[in-house]
Amino acid sequence: PAPTFSAPPRDALDNARLLSSEKPPQKVLVVGDLRGRIDLLHQKMSELKMSGEGVDVAFAVGRFLSRSDEPSQVAGYIGERPTKNLPVPTFFVDSSSQVFICKSEDTGKPVHLQSNLRFLGACGATEVRGLRIAFLSGIYDPKIFKGKWGHGLFHGQHYTQLAVEEVERQAAKLLSPGERIDVLLTSEWPDRVWSPHLKKFVTAVVRPDCASPAVATLLAKLRPHYHFYGSADRYSYLKTSLPGGSTRMSLALAQARDVGQPGTDDPLKKWWRVMQMRPTARQKRRETPAMPDTDGQGDEPALVRERKAWTAGSAGQEKAVVVLDAHEVREVAQQGTQLPPPPPGWKMAYSKTYDCWYYNHPSTGRSSWQPPLTSETLRHL
Repeated sequence: PAPTFSAPPRDALDNARLLSSEKPPQKVLVVGDLRGRIDLLHQKMSELKMSGEGVDVAFAVGRFLSRSDEPSQVAGYIGERPTKNLPVPTFFVDSSSQVFICKSEDTGKPVHLQSNLRFLGACGATEVRGLRIAFLSGIYDPKIFKGKWGHGLFHGQHYTQLAVEEVERQAAKLLSPGERIDVLLTSEWPDRVWSPHLKKFVTAVVRPDCASPAVATLLAKLRPHYHFYGSADRYSYLKTSLPGGSTRMSLALAQARDVGQPGTDDPLKKWWRVMQMRPTARQKRRETPAMPDTDGQGDEPALVRERKAWTAGSAGQEKAVVVLDAHEVREVAQQGTQLPPPPPGWKMAYSKTYDCWYYNHPSTGRSSWQPPLTSETLRHL
């Protein structure tokens, strides 16, 4: 008799698609809540490059801008002529910036801050360097989420059920039947996570205001290969075998910290991780909305390619990125407090090796990436 074969398990099919992808693997830097400290992201990118571990793209989750009482280094990285440029294309969601969220909701486009820094948008799905990305900015409020009439997609920084449905709608247009989203980016944790030991969903071990039932629902419906999220100042990495045989990598990142700050040696406070990701193979070719290239390569000037590029939105509609106007740039730049100037005896110096500024004390030869903690600088902090 002819031999019979059973169907391969779902995770075997997923792995086969990963291995057969036509896209090259991407080295991805994922970071948690920056809270205005883009300089720490810049420094980490430079350190990775110097160590031979340079990355292709970066994603930031959680809170991107700082609170009014926190130090910030945003001003030098935004505007028409930023004084500092990130060396790696960086895309982010944000939990609390009404400037970013409202701008994106009004235009339906990502927000361009500089050549290598983009706010993905309020909600939606797009393609970044071959990776199919679904994203949801903002935070969950039960009253606003359920009372969707009259609110639209967002009410301030709070998303509604319509926003979650918009993510699902755009993801469906991005995928062919049977395909999965590569990455889901959210600002919050899901309120329930799958426990491989208990074989059931359990309540997330974070503060309730850092977790969202809407994110848990979106996670269950999209079934992404990776889920990156922040806001709880807690590191967690979990490879989960889900019901049906599929797998998912869930990565939560903590808040970015200066070296030497409390918590920097705590494994639960890790705020960055490098991952190698290969885009899944397409089952059927189709035009999809893709983020503009930010690496300055190609036959056309970057600005021309940006105007022609496909961005987050419905497939079949060509949309360009938008930029912040002068008032919005000032509002974002003034979010938080700028780090203090060098105290007496110190000066600011520029490192060509790491492509960023540092503090130097010429008479002693001391140097520091962080502001020297003297009585003068403590008055500014």
